[in-house]
Amino acid sequence: MSTNTFDRLRELVCEIKDLDEDDIQRDTLIKDLNFDSLDFVELQVTVKKECNFTMNQTFFTEKTTFGDLCDHIDGKE
Repeated sequence: MSTNTFDRLRELVCEIKDLDEDDIQRDTLIKDLNFDSLDFVELQVTVKKECNFTMNQTFFTEKTTFGDLCDHIDGKE
């Protein structure tokens, strides 16, 4: 996982959810961040714009970690 992807995505999520960066680690489950439907759409649009990656609902319902998402964006999975 690219450090830049992790750092940038963590920054974006912290802005959307009003969290501290310490709240999100590589092993943090995305579903534990308690995204509501508007948060999901906002993050989905932001990731598409910033990373050219289309997220789907499974990232928010499966046992996907924040690191897994970054790996997907970086094309490692």
